[in-house]
Amino acid sequence: MIIHKIMSDNSEDHWPCINMENKILLDLGCGRWDTYELCHSSPIYLGGLGASKVYAIDAKASEIAYFTENNPDPEKYTFINASVESSEQIKQWISDFNIDYIKCDIEFYEKLFYPLTVEDMKNIKELFFINSYVYL
Repeated sequence: MIIHKIMSDNSEDHWPCINMENKILLDLGCGRWDTYELCHSSPIYLGGLGASKVYAIDAKASEIAYFTENNPDPEKYTFINASVESSEQIKQWISDFNIDYIKCDIEFYEKLFYPLTVEDMKNIKELFFINSYVYL
């Protein structure tokens, strides 16, 4: 597994070189915080790079409502309003959704990845931490 630490919220700064072709993405913390156009938001941008399925999760209900209302492809994008609260929850999403790639921007809760084992993460090809406080 490759782990990346990204220091910008601007999708164009760090995603052009990623190969998302036919990958299943778990986008933890998909909110638009400093992104004002739908096409530049992480779930839509990464989906546009070829992901076959994007599961985008955010704790802020208004963000999920925005994405759901403006969903360009409901077959491809699934938006879920949930707080990331435990390692078991992350493990369950990885398993239930058959995740290949993870983009994580969950403000200090990245530490929930620490208890996950190699077995828990065996199908993850790449993991991206945004503006992370995780010490790699």
